[in-house]
Amino acid sequence: MKNLKRNAAILSVALALAATSVSQAVPTIRISDGITTVTVTDNQVGADGSPIVGFVQYSAPAGTFAGWSVILSAGTTKPIIGSATAPELDLNWSITRTAGAGQGTLTVLFSENGFNLVGNSAAVTAAGGTMGFSSLNTATIRTYYAGNDVELNQANLLTSQAFSGPNPFGQVANGVVPADPTVSFTVRLDLVQQSGDITSGDIHLFVNNVPEGGSMVTFLGTALLALGAFAARRKA
Repeated sequence: MKNLKRNAAILSVALALAATSVSQAVPTIRISDGITTVTVTDNQVGADGSPIVGFVQYSAPAGTFAGWSVILSAGTTKPIIGSATAPELDLNWSITRTAGAGQGTLTVLFSENGFNLVGNSAAVTAAGGTMGFSSLNTATIRTYYAGNDVELNQANLLTSQAFSGPNPFGQVANGVVPADPTVSFTVRLDLVQQSGDITSGDIHLFVNNVPEGGSMVTFLGTALLALGAFAARRKA
């Protein structure tokens, strides 16, 4: 009987800790023009445009960022895509540099924590989109992981990609994440955009929670399919 009570107590504590861990995982978008910074969390009243858990949608009210119109910035993660043991983040954007505003730089971050990796894991970042009409437009895309499970933490660079306009772009980058029971991931987009131009795109980070190696071929195939789907969506 004592053993049963003890085991029940241990189970209760474990469940409580698990519940706390899950509750702390809140997908977050952060946008900054270097002067104004806006942070939006999942289901934040008056900011998140979607009631769906795991999907953060933000369109900036006019005048929020000087010279910028953020029509759509949306981040998707678990439980919609991926899981605690199969990390997956997707960031989608459509951003306009206001006519007459000149050149500007905007940073968009999307982050989630509460992931558990049991071994060194293969990571793939599939990015694709359009860069407007100017050859001076650039998009730098980076992904990060942090072992302290803190969202928006850019402690360790995972993948890096750089693109320039005016043509459509698409590319896959690879990285490896070490085993960690409490890890966060962050997708970062840095845009340099010219007056009157519109850029749009999608960044999809997959992390395969198995020892890096033989499954990479399958994983790359999945990433390329994601890029193909984005290109088809843009064409439609």
